[in-house]
Amino acid sequence: MLMARAYQGLALATGGEQQQKYIQQLYSLYPQLVPFTDLSMSFNLTVEGQVNEAQESILDELRDTNINFISASNVPTIRLSFIQSGQALDVHYFVQSGNEPVQQGVLRIEESERSGAGKLLAYRLFGIQKSKIGEKPLSVPQPKQEKNEKPV
Repeated sequence: MLMARAYQGLALATGGEQQQKYIQQLYSLYPQLVPFTDLSMSFNLTVEGQVNEAQESILDELRDTNINFISASNVPTIRLSFIQSGQALDVHYFVQSGNEPVQQGVLRIEESERSGAGKLLAYRLFGIQKSKIGEKPLSVPQPKQEKNEKPV
């Protein structure tokens, strides 16, 4: 975590290509941290197959996030594919940096939950497994402290 925060600080203190280099190093160490910084990660985006109106709506919402989608060889690549499964839509995502897979999975979007799906997908690209926008992680119960009843 210390190294990730150091890369975050270096990215905030620099600009241009050097900043993107530090953001990518932060992403490779602790991808869950990036969305909660003032930094904007850059990715290549590839969508496989034909895209219908509902899928385009999800992609538009993804593009409205704080992610820069560019065409460059030195940034991670996102590959998306949409598969209709009854009334639901399965979004298969795969993030690759160089030759290394970084994130991958499937986001199932029910027809009634299409609003906010692009934002949920953006979180998944950073390894954050939310199922609803605004959802907070479950709190972890703290261990109970034993009381020392013997006089000191």
